[in-house]
Parts: sequence; C-alpha cells; structure tokens
Amino acid sequence: MTQALSQAKIPGLHALKKIKPKDFEDDLEGQQGIIFFKDFWRRGSETIGNRSGDHIDLWNGRRLTDWLSYPRIQLGFSIEGSFSDYHESKEIWFWKVI
Repeated sequence: MTQALSQAKIPGLHALKKIKPKDFEDDLEGQQGIIFFKDFWRRGSETIGNRSGDHIDLWNGRRLTDWLSYPRIQLGFSIEGSFSDYHESKEIWFWKVI
C-alpha cells in the first residue's frame, strides 16, 4: 500500500513526507492525510529492538480514525504489548490530502 501511494499520481494527494516519530503530532497538527507507522508494534516473540508491526491509517490533524488514538498520541498513553507507542515507530510517512 505504501509503495502504491508513493508512486501513484492521485489528484489531491501530496508527495510522501517523512516525519520524525518523536514529535509527529506537532509537525502534522491541522493537516489531514494518510499516515504510516513503520515497525511500531511487536509481533509474537519479537523484542522492542526487532519489532516489525506496521500500521496505516487516516490522520485528521489531531488523531487517527480510532478515538482512543487521541490519548495515546497527545498524552503519550501506551502499554507495551497492548497499546504500542506511536512515537516509538522507526519511521513515520505522511501523505497530505487536500
């Protein structure tokens, strides 16, 4: 999906922008688009260092589609193994949509 978004010429979809995970919500405040979190949650027996779980979602300027993402992102709420920390993603990619 991320490769297709990066290569597609879709009206209203801006080019890929890589965002620093530590403060992504500040960088993207007020913008809307598609957001991709690379390697932010653990699968099975993976450790924090070799986690490989990705997530792609919609960003409304403050949170993802799930309303529980607001406290996880804005307040830093996380429980390793249940609610992984988006700020610990290895990379965050963003496509602004207008």
